[in-house]
Amino acid sequence: MAQTLVDLAKLILEAAQQVDSICKERNTTFPALDEPFTLSSETIRQDPAVMKHLSLLAASADQLLATAWVPALTVIGNTAAFHVSSALRIAIECHVPEALREAGPQGLHVKDIAEGQAIPADKLARVLRILATKHILREVSPDVFAINRLSSLLDTGKSFAEAKADPKGKHKNSPGFAALISHMVDDALKSSGYLTEVLTDPKTAASGAPEISAFSVSHGTSHGFWEYLEEPGNEAKLERFGLAMSGAKRMAPDVLILQGFDWKALPEGATIVDVGGGVGSLSLVLANKLDKANVVVQDRPKVIPDAQKFWKDNKPDALASGRVTLEAHDFFSPQPRKDVDIFIMRSIIHDWADEYCNTILKHLRAAASAKTRLIVIEQIVPYACAGAPIDTSHIKGAAEVALPPPPAPLIANMGFVSLPAYLGDMGMLAMCNGRERTLAQFEELFKSAGWEIEEVKPSPIPWKHIIARPV
Repeated sequence: MAQTLVDLAKLILEAAQQVDSICKERNTTFPALDEPFTLSSETIRQDPAVMKHLSLLAASADQLLATAWVPALTVIGNTAAFHVSSALRIAIECHVPEALREAGPQGLHVKDIAEGQAIPADKLARVLRILATKHILREVSPDVFAINRLSSLLDTGKSFAEAKADPKGKHKNSPGFAALISHMVDDALKSSGYLTEVLTDPKTAASGAPEISAFSVSHGTSHGFWEYLEEPGNEAKLERFGLAMSGAKRMAPDVLILQGFDWKALPEGATIVDVGGGVGSLSLVLANKLDKANVVVQDRPKVIPDAQKFWKDNKPDALASGRVTLEAHDFFSPQPRKDVDIFIMRSIIHDWADEYCNTILKHLRAAASAKTRLIVIEQIVPYACAGAPIDTSHIKGAAEVALPPPPAPLIANMGFVSLPAYLGDMGMLAMCNGRERTLAQFEELFKSAGWEIEEVKPSPIPWKHIIARPV
């Protein structure tokens, strides 16, 4: 008997049939892998009902593969997956997506891609063949490759000639996703390679210090990631990382902040402080929606000039009137703003170990009053098994943000579907000794700094809105 294989295959078929029915009802075609990515062609995947079926399909397919395939080959495939990351970096650095986009569906020979570049054509072909085998591009005939839906995401939009002429500037004015992947397969990949050394050395294993991280060891620096980026000589990496974060934010649109709190309940003249807010893209959404609120965007001094340009380009009247203030502030220092209605932190807490987060949160608590609410926007990581060591059902919204029990024989966290959260967690650990957290871990962290989680707001994306009040 092979009942588990049959059960998983049935889940895949049933989910695919559901998606097919929805596509037929709407007279639309499901996005083809062999076609380039476009926002308009992805509309069907933005439907929550469709994504529910696709999540079930993807989780079942991944578990079916793990169940069916030869165990040793599965382990080897996972172990050697770093070669795929290396292949992606080579493709990006050699401007393959730009070349293939210009070539069109008929593709381009590796000799034409490699011409004028250091990499030999035969070595480039071997690199691209791995990506074709992983469905990230296509080999349409021997040594001729074409772009597809996945590899087109790595296209900066520059011409092949422009990218070759200015490789360090190729990510400027791009959607940012290619910059994100470039950062991941460069600094993040190198850092991950040293995690074992850091986590098994008694001198470094228990440290939460960003300067004692796998990143620092791998890059031979005594500084943490953030300080490293601002060192002379790292300007290109700093710019790339900024663009990478812009690309990441496209997966978590700023407008979703409007669903994360009852903004109508704020009094006229309320003060909102965006802590570590970068240039203030999130605050721009709030400033546009809440015309009676005052918004303060805080970040490191080096960020403020970019923030000034951002606001002058997007909402100059808000700066001129004083309704929006750009403020240099280190969140490890006492919070200068008092009488604050809302503190917001998006993707800040996951950058830091608990002891550092405790300092940040305590400074905010010292500045808070009874009316103050703290909104933290972060991923909430599920366990890979059913249940949790600490009950969080008393938190409003906890049930809504938790994964519903999947059908048998799927594992509790839906495996492949939840994988990005754990990859992100490992990335934070490697890069800066940070971490993603479970809801129980958030609750414990907040309590240690004088905050109590009041509510968790569900969201169509992995990043949830955790609302806390001072205690």
